[in-house]
Amino acid sequence: MHQFIYVLAALGVTMILSLNLSNGARRTAQRVFINEAATQLSGVAYDVLEDIERSGIAFDERTDESRHPKPVMFPLVRTSGELTPVAQFGGCVDFDACRDVDDFDGLQITRTTQDHVYVVDFSVRYVDESNPTEVALAQTFAKRISAKVTHPSIMINGEPLQVTISRIVTYHRVTEKTGIWL
Repeated sequence: MHQFIYVLAALGVTMILSLNLSNGARRTAQRVFINEAATQLSGVAYDVLEDIERSGIAFDERTDESRHPKPVMFPLVRTSGELTPVAQFGGCVDFDACRDVDDFDGLQITRTTQDHVYVVDFSVRYVDESNPTEVALAQTFAKRISAKVTHPSIMINGEPLQVTISRIVTYHRVTEKTGIWL
């Protein structure tokens, strides 16, 4: 009789250990999948921001040389107060139609990579030039463009998986006092 109880106890312990190992393996597989998906989302965000940088778009409508008669006499903008106000950011409805950085604010596009469809939402803010992690309350010569990439069908705790990557874009200007590019 005692042997039977020991056998049942051993089977119970074995089943508990087996379930724990199975749950651990499942959690590890989930983490690997989420990390791989997050890496793919980061790659999409990086590629989109690289596309913007390669396009050579202007920092601001006021600094876009193509919108001014030739020859352009530098500086086009002497003070940050001459730049586009935040209230006028956005308005671009197509990625390729954006002509300066702040046109991307509020734009949403889709990108397809390896048969996966990703949604990319852009936001643009003026940032403190000495601390670009801080949003500025007024115009500055630095803007942060963020690309938030979401994969709508990959959910974590009921929310779609998303990754946000940002770049800081600055306008180099000549100061009136020194004649030196800043």
